[in-house]
Amino acid sequence: MISIRYRLTEFMFRHFVKPMMKNAATEPEKFFEKQLKRQQSVLPLKKLHRKYNFEEREANGTVYYAISPEGSLANGVVLYFFGGGYFMPGNAGDFEFAQEMANETNADVWLVWYPLFPKASALEIVEAGVNVYIEALRAFKPTDITFFGLSSGASLAQNICIHIVDKNLNLPMPDKLILHSPAFRIPPTEKQKERMAQLDKLDCVVPVDYISENKAMDIVNFTGAEYMKSNVDFSWKGLPDIYVIFGSHEVLLAELDEAKQKAASENVVMRAYIGEGMMHTWAAAGFLPESRHVRSKIYSIIRQDSELKWENA
Repeated sequence: MISIRYRLTEFMFRHFVKPMMKNAATEPEKFFEKQLKRQQSVLPLKKLHRKYNFEEREANGTVYYAISPEGSLANGVVLYFFGGGYFMPGNAGDFEFAQEMANETNADVWLVWYPLFPKASALEIVEAGVNVYIEALRAFKPTDITFFGLSSGASLAQNICIHIVDKNLNLPMPDKLILHSPAFRIPPTEKQKERMAQLDKLDCVVPVDYISENKAMDIVNFTGAEYMKSNVDFSWKGLPDIYVIFGSHEVLLAELDEAKQKAASENVVMRAYIGEGMMHTWAAAGFLPESRHVRSKIYSIIRQDSELKWENA
């Protein structure tokens, strides 16, 4: 049974977040102006240090926050990529999720503070992720490294791996990818648009216009990293196992079938979990009772629990 808290959050998102996302697609200049101000805001690090166990670090110019499990030494690392459409920065909620993830999995969680559009290009965003991954490889075996991402951060996690292959960087793959509500192509196919139009009535976060007719995508620079728009048009060969999570009430679910076919055609293992009645990236909302179950699944994947059962996508 869906909680009252979830219903209230859904109502708020539908009336405040979704219109903002629609404006981002139709009036990108105004949206960029607002987001640039947000990007310039400073994290309240002193306050965050009082609540969470982390160090501020840098890898070849890319800032990341290394969050450690409380009371134990880490036996692996998760590279955590926040969401926000490559326009909105991470926030305190990402630290909460990352600290809980570290505690529940006995892994370090490195919160990658990658640069954002429109100042950064797509290539610069991907390369920022590569910088931190190279640093992780100095401290951990590839088999002890997991990539986790939310929304655009989920797409980025996969696109870093595609970038490594596409640019012949001679880096090993991480052990696995956990992708929560990723986009696999922008814009979607005509068939996907039809399905998205149906799901749009249920989605309280992302309007179909944001995926199908986003004018902001025409302004930002994708040169050298075109897979950041539609990674299904590039090779997935050699990618690690992919665990993908969607809510049944989000428009991006319409892209899952194509992703399944792509993975199967290139011998990539993909497993999917669909949260019935759930919204876009609901696991990130730690205050929702509904987030507990999906978070436990995510932690089980990171721990590689032998009893974990997911459907093959």
